[in-house]
Amino acid sequence: MFRPLVSHMTGSVGCPTINPRLTERWRWYTVRTRARGCLMDVDATTKASRLEIVISDDRTQAWVKLLDAADPEFQPPTAAEVLAALEAAKVEINDAVRARIDEYIRIVAGPEEGEADGPREIPSEFLIAEGRPPTDGQDGTFEWHEQHRQTQRDWQSDDRVDYYSLESILTVEAGVAIGRITEPIKGDDGMDVCGRVLPSRRDGTPLEVGSGLSLSPDDPLEVVTEAAGHVVVRQDRMWLEEVLSIAGDVDFDSGSLNVCTDVHVRGMVPSNFKVRTTKSLTVEQAIEAAQVDVGGDLVVRGGILGQGRKGRIQAAGSITVRFCEKAQLKAAGDVKVCKEVIHSHVHSEGRLLVEAGPIIGGEEYAREGIEVQTLGSGVGVATCVAVGMHRNVLAQALRLEQRLKERVKLAERTRAQVEPLLANLKRLTAQQRKQAAELLNKVKELMLSLDDMRSEREELLARARSQGHPAVVISKQVFGKVRVGIGGRETVLTKPLAGPVQIEERKVKNVTEFVAVNPLTGSVTVLGSTRVDLAAILQQWEQAEQEDGTDKSDAANGAA
Repeated sequence: MFRPLVSHMTGSVGCPTINPRLTERWRWYTVRTRARGCLMDVDATTKASRLEIVISDDRTQAWVKLLDAADPEFQPPTAAEVLAALEAAKVEINDAVRARIDEYIRIVAGPEEGEADGPREIPSEFLIAEGRPPTDGQDGTFEWHEQHRQTQRDWQSDDRVDYYSLESILTVEAGVAIGRITEPIKGDDGMDVCGRVLPSRRDGTPLEVGSGLSLSPDDPLEVVTEAAGHVVVRQDRMWLEEVLSIAGDVDFDSGSLNVCTDVHVRGMVPSNFKVRTTKSLTVEQAIEAAQVDVGGDLVVRGGILGQGRKGRIQAAGSITVRFCEKAQLKAAGDVKVCKEVIHSHVHSEGRLLVEAGPIIGGEEYAREGIEVQTLGSGVGVATCVAVGMHRNVLAQALRLEQRLKERVKLAERTRAQVEPLLANLKRLTAQQRKQAAELLNKVKELMLSLDDMRSEREELLARARSQGHPAVVISKQVFGKVRVGIGGRETVLTKPLAGPVQIEERKVKNVTEFVAVNPLTGSVTVLGSTRVDLAAILQQWEQAEQEDGTDKSDAANGAA
């Protein structure tokens, strides 16, 4: 049986005192630890260690990585080596960490005498320590009374239900008690793997009751409607709005819609019709190849059948739909699909959630991440998904950078022309002085334009940057011929991967890599990745601009 060989005494350099029979072996090891991209050597005069401690960006997880597992003369590490590596990385040693060390040593050492023989499985990275992430405060929320909640079931249900979210449409009568407000909850601090406090970013915000609603005089937390309409709950406010209701389909009787109220279509939106509202839209059945522009949230209880590029759907809020096929969707918020996304183009500035079905074919982008049951298909349908900063934004930033360099060269050439004139100003004729003044003004204008271009580039990147650490999360299966992009890099999966798996970008030794992480086992598989050819995107824009004379960079920012 394995016995810990490390005492809690320290030597002259702060390292653990090692069992005497390991002293000679330990003499030849040193620990190199990576934490936030920095390398720290405990003893620079000895041979480099085969252990490395990798700490996550949020510092709530630490992995031990074995560097010489492929060595023919490989010897399993000892608890003393692992403990010394953790101490060098300043990871807090507690009972949970010691238990993980014992488990790691048992896994790496293989079966002991008397146990059944079996292959030794050495993980590339092993989760050795976990902290506690901070918990943000919970805002005050609104909870519907039971009689209203019955129509607001899970949007992933297979039943014909209202795929409800807090922003979806619900009509209520005047003078009705509709629900209660819950009070906000204060945030809790966390702790990183080094034992340092991770402060909570925010406390909860109370929910404000706005126009059309009031609080009951008998119960200060119960909400009562003052008029009939649609209750909107968004961020830290709730209020009531009127609703335009279409009893059947959008057809020639109703005509195409261009309104400034919430719209409730009890039928469908057929092909070739247009629906535009500055607020939210709910469609009970389906949307065909129509033009739909929504200033709020879009809920489609049936599906979206776009018929290729004939139809286009966009929403300034979120989109919730049962399924979409050959559709073009763009949302400033999340896109939630109950069943499947087939041969569609989806662009979401939030998340794309297809947790109960597949994504097959097409191009799907979600800035804050994608969650899906299966990705691609067994027959090898080409499927492209991307998260993080959109590649078109990166291409436009590259174009601005190229124009900036050209402008700098022009300013330098102009300055070179004016400097000899300024050096001999007294000898210049009136015409030469006028020319020098014009060149000097041109230099000043160029320098001001440089500042404007730099600010434009920084604002462009700031607006498109993700709020968190976006990833592609697959619960069941990833098939071959799937292209996954994260920001300016991408990888093509040639072989299937079994889920659950999370494909994300990670920096290892200052090298950006794509990895597939199994959240159940903690195993990590490195995926080969390449940079996106931004120059090719710029070339396509230039060709299109030459054909029709318009700037394609702004329009391309939002392309799926």
